[in-house]
Amino acid sequence: MSSTNKQEIEKKKILRLLKEGELFTIAEPPGGATGDFWSSLKRIKDKDDLFEPLVQCSVCDTLQSFNSVDGEGFEQLCQKLIDIGYKYGGARSGLPNAKDFLLDPTNISRTVKQLAEEYRVKLKDLLQQDLKKIKLFGVTLDYWKNGGTSENYLIVNIHYTKDGKMVNLKWSFCDK
Repeated sequence: MSSTNKQEIEKKKILRLLKEGELFTIAEPPGGATGDFWSSLKRIKDKDDLFEPLVQCSVCDTLQSFNSVDGEGFEQLCQKLIDIGYKYGGARSGLPNAKDFLLDPTNISRTVKQLAEEYRVKLKDLLQQDLKKIKLFGVTLDYWKNGGTSENYLIVNIHYTKDGKMVNLKWSFCDK
């Protein structure tokens, strides 16, 4: 049975359970969610407050998968597209793996940490060179707490003029 057929069967089951009162919908976004699209979506949960991987449109009542880019079938499709791109495209540095590109918390956090370290090294080198040559610079700070997630944020900006042009460098920090 194809993954599309399995998903349609699952949607029908959830719709039936909603009609029977075994599942409920709530018009409340997940904690920390800020997108405007949540105003038109309802989350589906059971009597034990466990959420289903689907949401329901509050306008037309259709179900939408919350995991549309998750699963082996999607990985296989991505891998095939990457393979074709490698064979006929310009990426010849090595055959990539679809799992390396799919969005999941592990891939995202690993990529963000790697990019942050690369940026930090470049910024440090740039600042060391520039600050030796300039006479004046300014530093501004901003600190706030996200009321929805309780995360603390700190923004540090350095401003100076280089070759007659204003340079603004910014760092963002979060306590998570």
